[in-house]
Amino acid sequence: MDKPITGKDGSTRKLELILGRQKLKKTFQYEIKWQGLSHKSNTWMSRTDLLELGFAKIIQQFDDIESSREGAGTRDNAAHLIKKHLEDVGLEGDHAMYSEMGGLSGGQKVKVVIAATLWNNPQGQ
Repeated sequence: MDKPITGKDGSTRKLELILGRQKLKKTFQYEIKWQGLSHKSNTWMSRTDLLELGFAKIIQQFDDIESSREGAGTRDNAAHLIKKHLEDVGLEGDHAMYSEMGGLSGGQKVKVVIAATLWNNPQGQ
């Protein structure tokens, strides 16, 4: 983020933060907050331009956060669905639903982690 970016007017700025994203044709564009400038000076840059300038890591971090946020709460959290999901990864549903994590074996804890990972990932099911 210390890499200066030269604008269309010839001025140089440094990216401070990516604040948002929106669809731009078949890709995204990102709202950029510039170091030392107010929010009124924020601009939008395309994903392609940011990647060409070497900001792949910060884009990936932002996209990961956005994907997680967008996926939050997309599944119904009814007890019977959670029980079935735990059973699908090999845990006894009632035992998993009503036991504390500290009372589970190492293998059972691993299955809970696997179930949690797959909860909002329909490709894994």
